[in-house]
Parts: sequence; structure tokens; C-alpha cells
Amino acid sequence: MKTKLVAWAFVWMGCVAVSQEQPLALGADHRDAPAFTTGISVGAASPLDLNDIYVFQSPESSRNTVLVMTVNPLTAPGNNFPFSSTGLYEFKIDLNGDALEDLTYSFQFQRVVRGQQVYSVTETRGGRSKVLTRTAKSGTTTKLAGGAKVTASLFDDPFFFDFAGFQTGFAMPTGNDFFGGSNISAIVLEVPSSVFGAQRIGVWGRTLNDQGVQVDRTGLPAINPVFTPPTPFFNAMSVPPYSGMNLKNAFNAGHPSDDLEDFFETAVQAILPLNGNREYSEAVVGVVLPDIMPFNTKSADGFLNGRRLADDVIDAELSIVTNGGLTSDGVDANDVTFRSKFPYLGLPQQQP
Repeated sequence: MKTKLVAWAFVWMGCVAVSQEQPLALGADHRDAPAFTTGISVGAASPLDLNDIYVFQSPESSRNTVLVMTVNPLTAPGNNFPFSSTGLYEFKIDLNGDALEDLTYSFQFQRVVRGQQVYSVTETRGGRSKVLTRTAKSGTTTKLAGGAKVTASLFDDPFFFDFAGFQTGFAMPTGNDFFGGSNISAIVLEVPSSVFGAQRIGVWGRTLNDQGVQVDRTGLPAINPVFTPPTPFFNAMSVPPYSGMNLKNAFNAGHPSDDLEDFFETAVQAILPLNGNREYSEAVVGVVLPDIMPFNTKSADGFLNGRRLADDVIDAELSIVTNGGLTSDGVDANDVTFRSKFPYLGLPQQQP
């Protein structure tokens, strides 16, 4: 297929949705496609289901960049689901704005032994790979060469949102964080920003199964749940030529460089009911696709510049999607305090 590329801008958005076919909550990219909902109950392990990507300047050093990837959505307190020992987790980094990866950090986990997983971290640049460590252990922090460090462990889910209120179109907001009280598994990598060789970068994450096939990806929050059919806003069954389409698995299998060609029109149709203005919808889609998180390493700002853990992304997203028609979900902060020291995420929820 012909690839269409755009230079990503420092504006981003998203939203959350509920599946019309499965009784599972979707938040950011939590269980965003049939591959992660069909036959899977709430609270079940889903180690290759990518929830969120966070990219921000380190609170401990302005010279460092922190990359966070969360998986295993809706983990109940008392559970500690492992990372996949047959799949692969990757951060993809675009260094020149062409929507193609120039730098990759890969994480390969072994099976659980005595409650812990050993994993490797590999850096790939220009077709050449370098193993940074083969002996990192889950639940601990491992220092890497050049001042980098990594951990992979169980944490509180940093995503916060009034999902119950959203289901009513916020006609009956609850002000309660639906994801409060649940945990996730996360990989946290902090590296000196100098390793990028560029001030402005773009980041996305992906997971691959045991066959090396990409099964999930995400950059900006909730692009797949809200911008590809079916969604609560865009009934693909009634809009030719999209009748009967379910593109969510296809989106997860795709590459950002193909997003504009493959998903532009369906994305416009998806958010058009929320603002009623096609020109505005096209402008928004032109910013959020390709699905890549832009970040200026010299800036500590969030929102329009990467995504910090405490950023209230839903308020910003609702305002953009609805063109100012709805500006808040009433949930302004996470239920667990984020830490100022590495690995920054909140401690995992415990059983009552």
C-alpha cells in the first residue's frame, strides 16, 4: 500500500469507549479490540494487551526521559499476573518525524521462577542490536550502561476516568474513578535524553506474540477505541461503505506510517457525531494520525508534550473531541499518589 506521512504535531487527543459486543470497560487502550475481549472476563490476565504509553521528563533529572508501558489491565488486588514469556514488548522511537522507527527498546521475559521473571533489554538502531542486559529481574530496579535504568513490576493503574458517567453521556456523572482500586503491570525505562540524538521525538509501543506477529500497539491515548469502528459514536453498520466493519484488530496490527491512508475516513466518521463539523473532525484526525506520542525532551510540560502520569488526559480529550462541548469527566486525579522517585508509578493496590 502507498504510505502517506505527516510530521506529527505537539497536540494529541483521544477518548474511551465501551464495546458494543462485550461487557468489558475500555479505558485508554485497555482491552481495545476483539482479540482482547472475546472470551476474556474482567480481571483475567492479558499480558500482551497494551493499555497506555507515558513519556515524560524525569522528575529526578531534567536530562533524562522516562518511557512507561502498561499491560495486564484490570488486575484485581491480590493478583500479580506475569509478563508474557513467549511474546515481546517494544518501545518504538521516531527521531525525525517521518512516522518510522529509528530506535527500538525490546523486552523479552522468561518464565516465572520463584515469583520472579528474568528479562533482557535490547536496543536496536540502524539495523544493529545491542543487548543492554540479560539479567534484569521483575520487581527490582536494574541499572544499565550510560545512566539508564529499568524496572518491570506490578503497580497501581495510573489511568483515571469516570467510566460510569461516560456511559450515560455524562447526564448522570458519578465523579468516581472506575479504574480506582485496580492494578496493572508496567515496564519503566529511564534513559539519558542524549541517546536520542534529537530533541523532538515520537514514541509508540507494541507487543508481539510467540509467532513474532504484532498484536497490539498504542501511542496517543485511546485512538483505537474511539477512532475505528465500531464505537458508541459511529455505528459502522449504518454508514456505507463501512457497513459491518470492525477495524480494531486491523488497527492494532498496523504501522503508524500507514494510519492516514488506512484509517483517515473511518476516524473522521467516528468523531463527526461528537462535534457535527466535518472540517473540524478532519483537522483533529490529521493531528492524531499517525498514532505516535510526540515529545520534546527539553520540556517538562505534559499533555501537548508527551504524557505525564498525573496528566488529566480525559478532560483535554473530551474538550477536543466535542470542540468544547464537554470539558470534564469530574475525575481530576488518580486514587493513588504518584512517587517523585523512580519508578514514579503508585504502589499496587492491596487486598482489603
